[in-house]
Amino acid sequence: MKKTSSDKEAFVMVEEMPQFLGGSEAMSKWISSNIKYPPPGEVKQGITGQVIVNFMVTRNGKIKDVKVIQPVNPMLDAEALRVISGMPTGSRKPGRQTGRCLMKVPINFNLK
Repeated sequence: MKKTSSDKEAFVMVEEMPQFLGGSEAMSKWISSNIKYPPPGEVKQGITGQVIVNFMVTRNGKIKDVKVIQPVNPMLDAEALRVISGMPTGSRKPGRQTGRCLMKVPINFNLK
């Protein structure tokens, strides 16, 4: 099967960005309910911050190539990667253009 340039490229600017089914509020709720603050050692140290994660949404809404682009702490970074990588398959409506689009999501770790 011959690959076209659209099979290899991912766009950052597209006609319509991928959307979490239910909207950005639903995505925030999903992330919040699935995030686990790292072990008590990090809590005791008061480590907080915003980890920014970059990932690709494929033509069928799958999430792949998840990477931390703004790290805070190895434990928080690993948790952010785990949560985004664990999003349900098809939880995103693909972008409109090539169907492959890079997304960037901030994940906040705050102590209450």
